Amino acid sequence: MKNGIHICMAILLMALACLSCNDEPQQQGSSETAQADSQPEQAVSPDAANPESTAEPANPCAMLPDAGRLRMRGTLQYGSNGLLFTQCNASDALPINDNADGLLAEQLLRMGNESGSLYVQLDVMIDNDGMSLEQLWRASPTGRSLGCREDLSGLLLLARGSEPYWGVEVRGSRVIALLMPTDDGSGIDETLYDFSGLRREPGRTIYTGSNPVDGSSIELDVTEAGSVDSESGDWFGMQARLGYSGGIHSGVAWPGELAEMPEEQPDPTPAGE
Repeated sequence: MKNGIHICMAILLMALACLSCNDEPQQQGSSETAQADSQPEQAVSPDAANPESTAEPANPCAMLPDAGRLRMRGTLQYGSNGLLFTQCNASDALPINDNADGLLAEQLLRMGNESGSLYVQLDVMIDNDGMSLEQLWRASPTGRSLGCREDLSGLLLLARGSEPYWGVEVRGSRVIALLMPTDDGSGIDETLYDFSGLRREPGRTIYTGSNPVDGSSIELDVTEAGSVDSESGDWFGMQARLGYSGGIHSGVAWPGELAEMPEEQPDPTPAGE
């Protein structure tokens, strides 16, 4: 996980370095928002005295991969020149372009005001213009949720709702876990359903599971539509409808760290067979 964070930060820093590229690479750009209009320099020739040395580009733009879309978590706040994003477990605050109709600024003003900060989970696009918002999945005031301490490893999706309170985790172990408060309120009951199906439609995904004990079923219907959680006031990029035991319950959802549900692995053949 730490290696992944370091790789993401390296990509971000290389993308931002490109903003200072110009026709005279010896001069450093003076603005974070300068455009990279020039072509990258050619790679420096290897040292003639050391034929095994590797050629390295003198211009960071020549090193920039096609980073594309990345999913990240961290803290959002205002800086002197606009919005800044600091990835979880990192210290560098990097500028981010709020391209989704001002959605980041809107949520920051709604929940954190100009002097506060938000925990955000989002997709960004990295290119020669820097880092831009592609999709906001979750936003909550810093300190009001687990934030970067939330463990999303091994999870494809999480959802929750109220009246009654419920939670769902779609796990990479091909299990759908239904989490409900105990009758006496002293803890959480967990009911596990074997993952049995996934159906995708434009902007919508439906997860289904079956209980191996009593044969009951569960269905989680998730749509990509932004909404404010009525209980917490947090913003989520997905709405959820949970169906189980003959009832339908509404809530919100957000992604885990897994991009896809792992394929089911066949049982290993016992030795000697």
